[in-house]
Amino acid sequence: MRGKDILKTIEEYAPRMVGISTTTLTFKNALRVAAIAKTINPEISTVLGGPHVTFMADEALSHPQVDYVVRGEGELTLTELAGHVLNGSGDRSNIRGLSMHNHTGGVIHNIERSLIRDLDMLPFPARHLLPLHLYSAPGLIMTGRGCDGRCIFCAARGISGNRYRLRSVKNVISEIEKISTLLGLKLLFFGDDTFTAMPERTRELCRELINKGLQMNWMCETRADRIDRETLKLMADAGCAVAQFGAESGSQSILNSVRKGITIKALLEAVKTAQDVGIHPTCSFMFPHPEDTWETVKETMSLIKKLKAIGAGTAISLTTPFPGTYLSAHLSDLGLRLICDDTDQYNFSIPVIETKNFDVWDIREIYTDLVMLCLS
Repeated sequence: MRGKDILKTIEEYAPRMVGISTTTLTFKNALRVAAIAKTINPEISTVLGGPHVTFMADEALSHPQVDYVVRGEGELTLTELAGHVLNGSGDRSNIRGLSMHNHTGGVIHNIERSLIRDLDMLPFPARHLLPLHLYSAPGLIMTGRGCDGRCIFCAARGISGNRYRLRSVKNVISEIEKISTLLGLKLLFFGDDTFTAMPERTRELCRELINKGLQMNWMCETRADRIDRETLKLMADAGCAVAQFGAESGSQSILNSVRKGITIKALLEAVKTAQDVGIHPTCSFMFPHPEDTWETVKETMSLIKKLKAIGAGTAISLTTPFPGTYLSAHLSDLGLRLICDDTDQYNFSIPVIETKNFDVWDIREIYTDLVMLCLS
């Protein structure tokens, strides 16, 4: 949405509070939206939430157009804040998970809010209020939160916790039925970090999709160590068309160094099994990892070629040290050097780090070669 459209929308609705969710890449745009809101009415309370500001609340609040930051899971925190701002209820200093300015202009961070245990208590997203035609995945559904993985490049544990919290199958099915009947969407994307984290629960969900006749096409993300033939077969029968596997590297030593927790053998077996049951597998890679060398790059290229030869999809992105990741917190320890801290460049295709083995020119050259290999 363009700035003038945002301006028009805020003027039309005349809100007393504007909430803006932001990733690292969209952080500057979030600041622009907050500034527009303050231009219209300085009394509007501006609230930023999302993964970036969860870990960078001080930075966000250093900008005068930002009044509040909601850290972590925002549903309950934002609800309480709205009650305070709109109705004057409660004391904002008691709202867990909230960061804000104090009366002297400093920043204070209220104590952390515990993660929501019962995800079924949350209402379904009000998709009918959104311009779904502007969304690349309007049928996005999160069936659970959390991740017990230890990958150094991922912030999932910091945001959603290191244990899986799953919605009930009944609750998920109800949301899918609503999407299907009220919105007419025919393509779903299960956005869980690992959709098959609990294989038995995945199978139960697939059986219900089949029993309810909700065999829409859908996609999901999974891991090679959290999948098996029985689960994949049920997924295919229930409408799964694409399963994305995090491959990350073609070198086992690199996978071990980034704490991925999978083997290349298991990845190849999972990919082949997915194909056997009628699911199109796609594998995502990252480069450069801290310990990558010219030799490990050759191993990655070799694995990509092998995957493409058997019909799997492949994709490559540049390793990016997002706030909240082990990677970001230990750059120097890992032999990395940050060459760009402009969040507008954190888009997975522009180098923002150098490693002990590759400078920015090496990284650009190798990345281009990897992109062309994935597209060939």
